[in-house]
Amino acid sequence: MQNEKMQINLDKDCQKAEVVIREVDKVNELPVLEPEKVNISGTITSIFSFLEKRWECEGQINHEHTHIIVDRDNLSMTLVANETDARNKMVIVGKLQLSRQFLAFHINDGFAWEPIALSQFIKMNRAYFVDRDTNMKLVSVFKNFKAKVNTDYERDRKENGSFTDNYSQIVDSNMPDRFSVVLPIFKGTAAKTIEIETYATIDGHDVTVQLMSPGAQEVVDQTLDTIIDEQIAAIREFAPEIPFIEK
Repeated sequence: MQNEKMQINLDKDCQKAEVVIREVDKVNELPVLEPEKVNISGTITSIFSFLEKRWECEGQINHEHTHIIVDRDNLSMTLVANETDARNKMVIVGKLQLSRQFLAFHINDGFAWEPIALSQFIKMNRAYFVDRDTNMKLVSVFKNFKAKVNTDYERDRKENGSFTDNYSQIVDSNMPDRFSVVLPIFKGTAAKTIEIETYATIDGHDVTVQLMSPGAQEVVDQTLDTIIDEQIAAIREFAPEIPFIEK
C-alpha cells in the first residue's frame, strides 16, 4: 500500500471517532447469481397472456424448444419454454377453475347450510343478486325459516302373516324452491345468471338447506372442452410453431 495522505473531516462536536481501514485484494463486486426460474400458475388464459407479451421478445423464449401439454382430465394446460435449458426454463400453468364466488355459495357440492347462516351469507353477498328486494326477501325467509312436518304411518297386515309398513312425510315451509344469482362459474369468465334450487333436510328440530343448480352443472359439463379448445386455437393462431401434446 502506498503511503498516501488521507484527510478525514469530523463534526466539530465529535469528541471521539474510530476509523477502520480494510485492505482487499480485488475490487468489491456483486456476486454472480443464477437466473431466477419462471414457474407461474394462473387461470386458463394465463398461457396466451404470457406468450402475447413475451413470444417476440428477443432472447427470452427459444421458439424451437417450446411445447404445451394439454391435460383435459385435470382441466389444465402447461407451457414449457426453453425446454432443454435448465437455467432458463419457463413453466406456465393455466388451469380451468371454478370461481371463488361460485364456490362460496357451495352450489352442487353437497354442503348443508343452516338457514340462519345462509341468511347472513346472502345478506353479505347482495352484489350477486339482480335487485335488492329479491336479496332482502331471501334474507328474511331464511332468517325466519319455518317448516311444518306432517307424518303419516300405516301398517298393512296380510292374512298370510306378512305385513307392509307405509311411511310418508310432507314438509310445508315458507322456503322458496328456487332463486337466481349473477356470477361467473369459472375464474376469468364473464358472469351469467344461474338458477339455484333449494333442498331442505329436516331431522327432528335440525334443518339444513342445500343449494343445487342443474343448469350450472350443465354449463360446466358442456363448456370444459370448449374453453380449452378456444385457448388452443388462440395460441395456434398467435404462435403456430408451438406443438401441443394431449396428455
